[in-house]
Amino acid sequence: MKMLTQCQHVFCGECFQEYFRSLIEDQNKFMDIKCPQFNCGLQVSDEEVKGMVDTACYEKYQKFKIIRIVTQDPNLLFCSTQGCDEVLNLLKKDRRGCINCDRCKKLTCSKCKQPGHGRTKCDDNDQAMIRNYARGFNVTVHKCPNCGCQVEKNG
Repeated sequence: MKMLTQCQHVFCGECFQEYFRSLIEDQNKFMDIKCPQFNCGLQVSDEEVKGMVDTACYEKYQKFKIIRIVTQDPNLLFCSTQGCDEVLNLLKKDRRGCINCDRCKKLTCSKCKQPGHGRTKCDDNDQAMIRNYARGFNVTVHKCPNCGCQVEKNG
């Protein structure tokens, strides 16, 4: 049996663990983990969640919380370097509009959220990235004269 400390409601340990796990797996409900007792509704603390689920599930819960915070705060963004999940503060951008990541030491553009590209405009950098990507597949791309989109060149 497991008991929530705030409201003193008691539940079967396995059922309680499964209840938490199902809420954490649902990205729409994980921030709203409340006591399942009818008409209780008290918010369950992080410490109690940690004590009720396995380590992997708790880490997923913490990751979802960080993602939610970053996506809701206009002054925060994630580092653009693949494999780096550092949270960057837009208020720390330099004169070029780039933010230096303390973890991986790479730059992220505060406007387009892509790797820092110096004085190159974001749109120009996007086009260069597309051309470099296409080169890796041995195809040639050019700008469509009608819509301006990059398209694969035939012949």
